[in-house]
Amino acid sequence: MSESENPSFSPAKTPSGKRKPTEGGGGVDANIAGSVSVAIELALARQQDRLESAVTRAVQGAIDGMKNSVESLERKVEAHMQTVNGLVTKVDRVQAETRAMKKDVSNNTSDLEKMQLKVASLEDQDRRNNVRITGLATGREGGDAIAFLQDMLPKWIPSLGTAKIQIERAHRIRSNKNNGQATMIFKVLRYQDRNAILQGAREARKKAPIQDAGKTIRFYADYSAFTSERRKAYGEVMKELYERGIPAFLIYPATLRMTINGEQRTFTSAREAAQFLKEEAGEGTSTRRQLFTIGSGGASRPEDDME
Repeated sequence: MSESENPSFSPAKTPSGKRKPTEGGGGVDANIAGSVSVAIELALARQQDRLESAVTRAVQGAIDGMKNSVESLERKVEAHMQTVNGLVTKVDRVQAETRAMKKDVSNNTSDLEKMQLKVASLEDQDRRNNVRITGLATGREGGDAIAFLQDMLPKWIPSLGTAKIQIERAHRIRSNKNNGQATMIFKVLRYQDRNAILQGAREARKKAPIQDAGKTIRFYADYSAFTSERRKAYGEVMKELYERGIPAFLIYPATLRMTINGEQRTFTSAREAAQFLKEEAGEGTSTRRQLFTIGSGGASRPEDDME
């Protein structure tokens, strides 16, 4: 083998005076491994930087988007709040106007009731000498109602005596009920005669019902429609009071007065009177009769519509 073909290397012949790696190449592999490791680390670092940058941009973008959304929502909420505040102001104004209107309606209602009472009072004053008779047979008065009444009143009511009651006018009232009976209203000249007729009729009925031509007739005071409706509201209460034997009567225009255990009770509405009777009727009618003091005149019947 020639010298040129000798595979051995001289340190002087190698570049930079480096030795040729020994057999197995352990040093070169270590250098390569280190370089690869450094390259990997650098690549990972760059990749991490890119990821962090991307994440940062994404997060910042999301934050910016949320911030923009929140700001938009805030603007919308502020606009809605302005609208709501405007609505609240309008509602407050409407409520104030409604309260004022309710007050006006209440005042107008009160004024209307006062006017109704005044008108009814004037009409009742105009009717104060009137007497109403119910139960008369149709056509019973004939052609002269005044003469018929002047003749029959002392027979129906003996307490009137034989003197003829001075009657200014008399007329029948038409009724939709086809029962062969009529209602007659007549006006006497003197208020005292009107009271005498009503009181005498009441006393006469205590003995027996007042009869005319086989029919039972009754006498009432004549009131305006408004007052009559208010007094009729006590109908059921008055009936119950009579059945229990409780002294009671109506005071003009529509006030109920009853006597219980010697004590007078006054009610201005039928509802109050009915509630009172309901509370007092816990032990039944027969027992209640013993608890009420009956006056010498007895209880007023519900049809005794007198002042």
